Amino acid sequence: MDYNLRRGEQISPELLTAIENSRISIIVFSENYASSSWCLDELAKILDCVNVLGHKALPVFYKVDPSHVKRQEGCYGEAFAKHEQIYRENKEKLLKWKAALTEVATISGWDSRDRHRNQQEQLEGLVGNRDWFGPGSRIIITTRDQHLLTYPEVNGTYEATELENGEALELFCWHAFRHKDVSEDFRQLCDHALDYTRGLPLALKVLGSSLCTKSKCEWESELAKLKQFPNQKVQYVLKTSLEGP
Repeated sequence: MDYNLRRGEQISPELLTAIENSRISIIVFSENYASSSWCLDELAKILDCVNVLGHKALPVFYKVDPSHVKRQEGCYGEAFAKHEQIYRENKEKLLKWKAALTEVATISGWDSRDRHRNQQEQLEGLVGNRDWFGPGSRIIITTRDQHLLTYPEVNGTYEATELENGEALELFCWHAFRHKDVSEDFRQLCDHALDYTRGLPLALKVLGSSLCTKSKCEWESELAKLKQFPNQKVQYVLKTSLEGP
């Protein structure tokens, strides 16, 4: 993606040229995709290049049903109901958008919902029958996908919470200093690190390990940088903890 290209209601000549010069386009369909006339114009251009110039397109269906994209149903149908009011004098544009959505939905791509189905199949393969386990066995499933815990055989669920400040500090210190105690020289810096990681165990481990063996000056420099240049590994942990996989 070229962030220098300006987004607006009308697709820009620069973007048209960029699409024509690209050999492959990855199109991410989200719930709000069809609400944007700009995105639909872009999609129509991409499909033109696929059909005329032999370009490749890879659709990614992010939390949307490909059949809704294909038939303009669900949130896509709601978006087009609005477009039909706005572009009632331009039926050709509406038909071109619909044709592009119908065509792209038939291209083999990636459906984010497949991940849930794969996880469900794996779970059934591992823990498909209680008879496989001896008396008194306990099966513990750790997951962010709550739908995997809706089986009738699941006796109870527990939602893990963030670590208390003392527990978070101890875990962080084990990875940053290789022991559980922190000297007064580093106490304030550790507090900054705890605030940044929000008490998430994996984030504490990642940041603590990245600071291990470094001097106080290096700690100050690294923690100061986080305000402008976040640690990508820690940010990934924080992002997935909020959004799920």
